[in-house]
Amino acid sequence: MDSDDTFSATRLSQIASDDLDSVSPMIIVFKPSSFIEQGILFENLERYLSHSTALIIVDTVTSLYRIGLRNTEETFALNRELNRQLAVLTEVAKKNAVALLLTSQVHSVIDEWPFGKIEPVATRVLNFWSQNVLRLSLSEKHPVREATLEKTSGNKSTERRCLYTLTEKGISELRR
Repeated sequence: MDSDDTFSATRLSQIASDDLDSVSPMIIVFKPSSFIEQGILFENLERYLSHSTALIIVDTVTSLYRIGLRNTEETFALNRELNRQLAVLTEVAKKNAVALLLTSQVHSVIDEWPFGKIEPVATRVLNFWSQNVLRLSLSEKHPVREATLEKTSGNKSTERRCLYTLTEKGISELRR
C-alpha cells in the first residue's frame, strides 16, 4: 500500500533488474487517497491475498492519518481509527501467515533534552501493535545510514545496530 504516492517502478526495475519480469506480476500496489479509504482497503485486504502471498507492506501507515490531525477532538477519533486499522492488519497477517512491514512518518519531539528527538508519528499505537521496531537514520558520514533494532517480539531489546548504504541494486551492509 502506497499512502505517500512514492512507489517507483523505475526503482523496482533497478533493484529487481534481471528478475523484473518474474517479480513485477507478484506485486499489487494500492494507493488510498484518504485515511478512511486506507481503512476500507485494510478491511478488504484478504480478497487480494493468495496462498503465495508472503509480505504486506504499508508505506506509510501514518501519512493519511497525519493529514487529518487538526484539533483534539479529531485526534482522539483518528487515534482510535488508526488503532482499529492496525488491529485489522495484524489479524489479516496472523490469519494468513503473512509478514507485515509498516513504515511511519516521523516528527521532532522538541522538549527532549538537549536537542530534541525524532520519533514516529503515533508512536504509542505503533509500538503497541509492532512486534519489531527498526529505526532507520542518517549517520554522521554521508551517504552511510544506520539501522537500529529497538524492539523485538514485543519486548524492548538491547539495541543492535548496523550501517548500510543505498545503492542502485538496493541495500549494501557495511562491515565494521
